[in-house]
Amino acid sequence: MKDLNSVLQFIKTAKKEELQAIKNAYDIKKSEIVHDIKSSLKVGDNVSINHRKIDQRRMFFVTKINGVNVKVEEVGGKGKYTVAPSLLTKV
Repeated sequence: MKDLNSVLQFIKTAKKEELQAIKNAYDIKKSEIVHDIKSSLKVGDNVSINHRKIDQRRMFFVTKINGVNVKVEEVGGKGKYTVAPSLLTKV
């Protein structure tokens, strides 16, 4: 956690070019994480959605994997959602 505090302190005093470099690095890493999550999912996998408005105990299954988002349907057919892969947790 000490490293995170030093990074946050650096951001407070960083120049525009330095902040842009940090943003670019963040965007690349985030894209890699989303790709890893999407590649681990398959149609039919059981997942939960990590979102404040949806109870995490609700179970869903993957119905379709799109280019950016993943379509899921609740077990029992109560709801269908299109969700960013970063919000899904494989169960």
